[in-house]
Amino acid sequence: MSKILLFIGENEQFDKEEVVKSIRSINGVENAKEGDFIGAAFEAEYKVDSESYIIRLSDDLETITIDGMDNNCLNFILSLKGMMKDSFQAVDMDYSFHVDLSIINTIEQFKQEIQKGI
Repeated sequence: MSKILLFIGENEQFDKEEVVKSIRSINGVENAKEGDFIGAAFEAEYKVDSESYIIRLSDDLETITIDGMDNNCLNFILSLKGMMKDSFQAVDMDYSFHVDLSIINTIEQFKQEIQKGI
């Protein structure tokens, strides 16, 4: 399964309270849990229609991972972006793209930047 990683910058940490509060407030987020999971400080499920996606904040607070790369995932990322004070970036697990989300406002723009690749 494809995944998208969100990060602020090298060795920069997300504010855990801000991330957790923001993710919990997104429509469709369920089963949110804080704790010490395998490599995660926070985990939630994002459900849209019949699709389900796992969202994780890494235990080092440096990355947010979304399991998937379809329009639902891109919409989730744009929703999260609108709630967070820090600008962040997105890459996939293969590093085939690197998108600065500060310049992205729509799913179409996001998809165009993904298609450009690195």
